[in-house]
Amino acid sequence: TSADALRFSMMMITALGQDVKIDTKDFEIGRNFGTKLWNAARFMQMHLERAPAADWRAAARGAPALDAALLSDDDRHLLARLDATVAAVTDNLDKLRFQDCARDLYDFFWSGYCDWYLETAKTDLSGADDARRVQVLRIMTHLFSKGLRLLHPFMPFLTEELWHAMGYGTADESIMRAAWPAPFTPAETAAWGLSPAVTEFVEAKHELISAGRALRAEYGIAPTRLVRYVIVTEQAETAARLQAGRQSLAALLRAETIEIGTRIDTRGMPGSVVKLGAIHLPLTGLVDVPAEVARVQGEIGKSRALLAGVEAKLGNAGFVARAPAAVVGQQQARREALRRELDRLEKLAAMLADMG
Repeated sequence: TSADALRFSMMMITALGQDVKIDTKDFEIGRNFGTKLWNAARFMQMHLERAPAADWRAAARGAPALDAALLSDDDRHLLARLDATVAAVTDNLDKLRFQDCARDLYDFFWSGYCDWYLETAKTDLSGADDARRVQVLRIMTHLFSKGLRLLHPFMPFLTEELWHAMGYGTADESIMRAAWPAPFTPAETAAWGLSPAVTEFVEAKHELISAGRALRAEYGIAPTRLVRYVIVTEQAETAARLQAGRQSLAALLRAETIEIGTRIDTRGMPGSVVKLGAIHLPLTGLVDVPAEVARVQGEIGKSRALLAGVEAKLGNAGFVARAPAAVVGQQQARREALRRELDRLEKLAAMLADMG
């Protein structure tokens, strides 16, 4: 509702003990967040129609009955993130840190649940493995139910509506009467294999996917076009873990094929170095190499001109002596950024020359 959107927006932008400069666009935060939750609920309803109601309602009210053998790293990561969010929101609410509560919930729902987990889950929900599909629905239901209860003090009308729309409560049972979410027990945490190591791995995988998407965007390749990626890792264990989840990895990258290994020839392929290794995008058949060479050479020329201007300014003793320290610092930072960009472009030009 509008009241919820306004309230949540104010919480997001209002820091404790600080005056706030309000722009009308700030109120779009709560509106967009509410829309995101509605869309997530509709997506879940579409798939829950194929699952026994008693099964997912049980997951909404208590700990989900999960088969540890069927849990993926993505499942474990999100369950761990849910547990951390329950603890953080409970603590911040006790201390009246409302902005921190809002930010915790926003990050969890928007980034953790909607942007990553729902996209990953699409592969399982449309697949032929019924056991895996049911498990994912249990996780999604448990997570959304807990999330709504955490969010209820801040968006009461929206969460009440979604609580009943999702079938989590009876017709006359308000979400206000539902139990406040509790953290998982140590036994559950151990049984499901929730650990900092899994969380670190999945977040590094997200970094790898973001880098792959950035490579696609850098060369103007449409997000809908299926492409080939090459992923090189330093450790065989990392390659094996990525191989195990290659189906969802391919879906998130919009990849037709993914080659994963520790020793792959990537000469002539642009790439990005990430925590798990490096991801490369072979350009053969995807871009007009001569046109790309011309574009990159043009960018090199512009970067060199900008860098020369900044270096001339910093080489002027009068400017350095008279300008405020902050202004000099900004120019020095800009010089370093231009040097890095020029180095990147020159390496790219050399790689394209090899392709030609």
